[in-house]
Amino acid sequence: MDSDYDLSLLLTKWNLQHLFDHFKKHMIDIDVLKILKTHHITKLFEDLPIGQQAKFEFNLEKWNKQFNSSEILPVCQHITTTEQKIPTVTEILSNTRNGKDIQNYYNNNKTLHDEQRNLLINTITKYIESKNITCSLSDCMEIEKQIYNIFPTEKLIDIDFVLKYPVAKNFEECWPYCAEDLLFILKTRISCSLISKKLLQTERIDEDSKMFTILWYCHNLFPPQLKISTDENGAKYKKKFTIADSQESFAVVASTMDELETKLKLLKLQGRKIQPKLLVIGDTLKVSFCFNP
Repeated sequence: MDSDYDLSLLLTKWNLQHLFDHFKKHMIDIDVLKILKTHHITKLFEDLPIGQQAKFEFNLEKWNKQFNSSEILPVCQHITTTEQKIPTVTEILSNTRNGKDIQNYYNNNKTLHDEQRNLLINTITKYIESKNITCSLSDCMEIEKQIYNIFPTEKLIDIDFVLKYPVAKNFEECWPYCAEDLLFILKTRISCSLISKKLLQTERIDEDSKMFTILWYCHNLFPPQLKISTDENGAKYKKKFTIADSQESFAVVASTMDELETKLKLLKLQGRKIQPKLLVIGDTLKVSFCFNP
């Protein structure tokens, strides 16, 4: 499922999305793209216009260069973070004048305002940069957790939501009352035996995993519609998005942190936006970590 989604995204970026079914027929996925040779490409395009082959070869060569160079990044990050330990937020606050001012302000007011929040982020960023340390995604998530532990009121999403929609109901507060109704609807309307089996297991999993499982399979209730688009040559083509496409626009799911960073790197190379996707490590029935960038 993830491989199909990645291939579809890449072909769309190259304005060759109409070739997706042809590539799948010949069992071409992202991993195969990396090892395609000239004779493979010639055979793949033998019944297709030569212009499409030329465009594909041009984009493939450029993509391989970008992908291969970017593969070095996680190694560099690993070396940097192992040689130089990421400073804790407490350490940064204690060792900087701005950090001490922010702590004093919070102790006196029990909250932070936009000025202090911006100053906090800038102080942390500049301190880490001054040490020539590169943060990985896991480091950033750890820093975020530390900020929440030191400043418990700083749940930025809730704060922003309340300011923008002061009379709206909070989803987190409403969830306990609607979760079982949604689960019942999923169980009665989804006929796939594999999904039904997973839904039955939600009674034995933690709340975060249960919430994600329900939201993930809600996409099955609203299958995407057929979309007609126009390529760069003005030709119209039909694209039928799948339920998997819909799910992958909602969350990026990976088994490990390394896999998640690789997927995010690929999205960046494709020019795709990450927000407002959820970043999930684990599986639908066992979420180890859920992060909203």
